[in-house]
Amino acid sequence: PYQVPKHYTKADVTPENFLALLRGDEELEKKGKKVVKSGPNDRIFVYLDDHGGNEVVYFLDSVLHAKDLNDNLKAMHKDNKYKELVFYLAACYAAVAFAIMWLNDTDSHDLNKESRGDIENQHAQQYGDLTIAKEHVYVEELNSLLNGRKLMDKQIEEYVNELPGIDANIALNGKLELNNRDCYRKLVDTFNDNCYTFGRNTYGIQKQHIFVNICEQIRDSSDADIAVNRLIQHCNKNVMKTNNII
Repeated sequence: PYQVPKHYTKADVTPENFLALLRGDEELEKKGKKVVKSGPNDRIFVYLDDHGGNEVVYFLDSVLHAKDLNDNLKAMHKDNKYKELVFYLAACYAAVAFAIMWLNDTDSHDLNKESRGDIENQHAQQYGDLTIAKEHVYVEELNSLLNGRKLMDKQIEEYVNELPGIDANIALNGKLELNNRDCYRKLVDTFNDNCYTFGRNTYGIQKQHIFVNICEQIRDSSDADIAVNRLIQHCNKNVMKTNNII
């Protein structure tokens, strides 16, 4: 069977390389990497499938921000890199929807008695060998996962309560609209680099609204810097960067 060549794998899969290959970066090409060599008469189709959040796409260890992607596409247009470009972005929680539903269900059930086939609120159809539904949940592994998520919740709540001039209830439970993008970008990148890597700890994606709510209560750049520095200090003190809470 035909094997699709993989030009970028593992550590090479970064937002920087992704944007560079789209615009046909010569320096990247000199390193032996494939890039898009296009001109004003070309049609380009891009398909990106990954975890996503509020104006971000999470690569394994780093974050692609919407502004950087848009700026890159605008630069390609200005440089006549394409005649037409279709960008298909599939970034949501679909890949972990079952896991999230499963974990939510275990909060109110006995893991020692429950099997995979007992998980409530499932609407997916079953095909093939259905005997796997009789297998018992791996109790220790699942409890470890749940405890890790509770730990992240606790650490984030403690951080929010340490911030001066911030209504903690609004920060933790509000649904404010994102406008302060500079502050939001700083907090998202700081959390990813110093606390929990979103691409490896996707439960953290559900917490990004907290950063929106914090930033929308901040009006001064110096206050944003305080929030960033407090986050670094809090994570350096309380978080093991190697933790995986997927």
